[in-house]
Amino acid sequence: MKHLSSKPMPSEPEECVIFQQLDLFSNGFPVMEEIRRHGKLCDVTLKVEDQSFSGHRIVLAATIPYFHAMFTHDMVESKQRDITIPYFHAMFTHDMVESKQRDITI
Repeated sequence: MKHLSSKPMPSEPEECVIFQQLDLFSNGFPVMEEIRRHGKLCDVTLKVEDQSFSGHRIVLAATIPYFHAMFTHDMVESKQRDITIPYFHAMFTHDMVESKQRDITI
């Protein structure tokens, strides 16, 4: 009998099963996007011009260096739920948050 564990069961011979998900990027991000679009598990709202964009800090920080710096350093925004971002344009923010593309020209 195999278990999804790195430790063998006491009454069984030593063996383990290695779980690999090679398609995490291609399958994981669309699921996170669907969750975000339904407003679930969102922990930040970006306010740009007259628009608001809900998102997940971890996804924003992992994919956009600006937000990585904002959320992983002791900036006041790292603790705020609603963040007003001056000098951004709503259209570009929409493209960053909503786009499924990895490269966006601004």
